[in-house]
Amino acid sequence: MTVGEIAKMHNTEKQLKANLTVIPLLNWKRNMFWGDTGLPWVPTSPHIPHWESALFLATTGIFGELHVLSEGVGYTLPFEYVGAPWVNADEFASALNALNLPGIIFRPVFFRPYYFRLKDQDCQGVQLHITGYDIFDSFSTGLHIMRTSMDLYTGHDLFANINRISSFNKVMGSDAITIGLQNGKSVAELEREWQKELNAFKILRKKYLLY
Repeated sequence: MTVGEIAKMHNTEKQLKANLTVIPLLNWKRNMFWGDTGLPWVPTSPHIPHWESALFLATTGIFGELHVLSEGVGYTLPFEYVGAPWVNADEFASALNALNLPGIIFRPVFFRPYYFRLKDQDCQGVQLHITGYDIFDSFSTGLHIMRTSMDLYTGHDLFANINRISSFNKVMGSDAITIGLQNGKSVAELEREWQKELNAFKILRKKYLLY
């Protein structure tokens, strides 16, 4: 949904009764990526230098909230790298590639963040390469990275920093993902649990879609 569509939905469904006007976009279709518009990308953050960065952010930024794994912030490709000093690059890449996730491959990398978390520490991990934008699922991929890290590196708890869990839960919308991952659930199990709510949302949103 666009920001305008979301605003209309919340204004009605939550009875906010704001004096809201949404100006429709011209020549835009829902299946477009920013690169299809021909418009220049204006960085929304120093760490979102290109429009593709937004897709990587939605993948690795979710667990970046936990401050355990590096999501590449502090290195030259923010949100495109995932790693830590205890990760084995080849092992991690092999495990992730074995999942055959749609539209993404993982390349083993070695890097040392220049600033922010894990500054000046030698890290191993993976670089994300999106091979099919139309089939890539950023959120699901992020959960698979978390699940794989937790399965391979049991001595490094992604939820060890208890002061960051509330921030992660806010990004997730609830504590269901945290509890599910901590209880060993697979990504497929987590997806089945939210499917009923997702289907209901898709029905609700139909009357607010402008395009």
